[in-house]
Amino acid sequence: LNINKVAKDQNGQDSAYTDTINCSQYLFTIDQLKRTIENKDSLPVGTDASKVVTSLTADSYPVAYVKGTNADGSDRDTLWTSTDSLDFTKPYGNNPDELGIIFKVVAPDGVFGKPYTVKVNVHKQVPDTLQWTSMAASFGMNIDHQKAIYHQNRIHLFGTQSDGTTVYTSIQTQNGGIGSWSTPVVLAGVDEPSSATLWKEEIYLLKNHELCKFNTDGTVGNALSQNISLKALLCGAYDETLYGINTDGKAVYSKDGINWSEDETTPALMANLSTERLYSMASPSSYNDNLTNLSIIGYNNGTAEADSTIVVFGRLADSSSSEEKEKEWSIYEQEEYGCPNLENLTVIYYNSCLYAFGGGQTIRGTEKFAPFSRFYSSIDNGNSWQRTKGCMAFPAQDDEKGIRTFADKYAEHNKTYSCVVGENDKHNNFIWIIWRDGSIERGLINRLHFQDKQW
Repeated sequence: LNINKVAKDQNGQDSAYTDTINCSQYLFTIDQLKRTIENKDSLPVGTDASKVVTSLTADSYPVAYVKGTNADGSDRDTLWTSTDSLDFTKPYGNNPDELGIIFKVVAPDGVFGKPYTVKVNVHKQVPDTLQWTSMAASFGMNIDHQKAIYHQNRIHLFGTQSDGTTVYTSIQTQNGGIGSWSTPVVLAGVDEPSSATLWKEEIYLLKNHELCKFNTDGTVGNALSQNISLKALLCGAYDETLYGINTDGKAVYSKDGINWSEDETTPALMANLSTERLYSMASPSSYNDNLTNLSIIGYNNGTAEADSTIVVFGRLADSSSSEEKEKEWSIYEQEEYGCPNLENLTVIYYNSCLYAFGGGQTIRGTEKFAPFSRFYSSIDNGNSWQRTKGCMAFPAQDDEKGIRTFADKYAEHNKTYSCVVGENDKHNNFIWIIWRDGSIERGLINRLHFQDKQW
């Protein structure tokens, strides 16, 4: 079939052209109950299904297909031949969104059998393109130093008001839509909004450097941790383990949130990590279900010229026995294949890999690149990174459509934003970026939202 594509011409401008694609290997499935025949794997975007030469077999001959209606509203049937070029882009029946052609077999005595509807499904969206949608919302105030958590179809957001007071608010999300932000609630005595962490399906944060359970009505429970002073919380390598960094810059961990142990293998550079932009990622090993990769990623607060890349620590945990075994923390060198030390760094796990983005990078007073101009990705838990080009990008300026760049919004909102990823399912697999005033950007790689056909 013909397929319409867009490529760059010799001047670097978008140019449309037509190519051909072999569609003979796409499998079609027959549903004998619904009497439909269609391809479960849709053809690529741009495929022209309006001129299709088909090969059909039936228990009898001839075969007819519906080509319009008669004056009395009955089907106008046309005999099919193997040289017919058929148009599968026209609606059938009363539903304008249902496209296809109705075929009928004819018995030797001229009696028509029950009709079958044949559909040629074509993707409407480019599968690997990251699409962004701007969504209006408002806190009713500006919220700085944000930390967002996604849980049970809600975005829970912690931040500070202009006077430094910590506040909490949340918003409902459902199938890509959003509601309204709840009235911000003041959280007295909370150390930093960045300490908020989801663990065991509950939200915890630090108050006076002690672990406390947070209730979504805005109340903070009594201190759980004992004999330890914490400055940051991290997701654990297991559901039962919570990691953190104490006020001495050492990695610590706990099974119950009460009793904590210090990790003797903590690298000295871990003390350089900024607690406000600190991320931990736990992902299962691709070759052993008992192994989990734990990565800690953050902005490098060092002062050396070599500190032009982020800091990444990693370790491997083994849960194959009752006593967990863990290798020592390793520092993942970032010099050759590292991610730049991005201002207001964001790291997310999405599309089965890590993505990093954020503000630009300035070294010794010189801007190397602008904010929200690059994506970096890692498929090895942060050990190495590469710049992602092509479909994985932020929106470009489009005055006709009223689209503004994220770099402009970043400057407008005083470099304040937070980001969180929805739950990994077909309905909530979105990237959510929240600006200082509560307005939201929603990102989605198209194919992650494609619905599986039911048979």
